[in-house]
Amino acid sequence: MKTQTRRAHLSIEERSFIMSERLRGSSCRWIATQLERRPSTISRELRRGVGTESATYQARFAQQAYRVRRMASRRKRKLDASPALWSYVRDLLDLYLSPQQIAGRLRAMFPEDSAHQVSHEAVCARN
Repeated sequence: MKTQTRRAHLSIEERSFIMSERLRGSSCRWIATQLERRPSTISRELRRGVGTESATYQARFAQQAYRVRRMASRRKRKLDASPALWSYVRDLLDLYLSPQQIAGRLRAMFPEDSAHQVSHEAVCARN
């Protein structure tokens, strides 16, 4: 049996291939063999990729749904999740404090509360 390489995500090219082959009537197993993927991956993709316009698999819809799932799975940044904390950090930036100074000040003000502490990298990324 041929060993299959493990790739994390389907590409848009693979999704297009799946769509065209399903329109031709190809089976999940045959498509999986051609893409060197597991049949369960193709089956799952076919279930997820059905759009609202039609009951058939649509590569474009499947790619959009994939992006939505990926964004939803990401953890929110601390400064994005807490508008009050971001407002305070922004006020300190307006006073020309460096990100390192802001991070140090928050650590000193809230030594036991990590929810009110941010790293200087987080301040730089949000700024």
